Amino acid sequence: MKTHYDLNVWNGSTALVKEIYKITIKFPKYEVYSLTSQIKRQ
Repeated sequence: MKTHYDLNVWNGSTALVKEIYKITIKFPKYEVYSLTSQIKRQ
């Protein structure tokens, strides 16, 4: 039986999240807070 860890969409999404974290960690602090605010509004 397969689990959700075996799904391509799961593996692709976790890779995407890791890339987003790598990119956003370089943002200045004021941009991070602004980005968080925008995400919460969505």
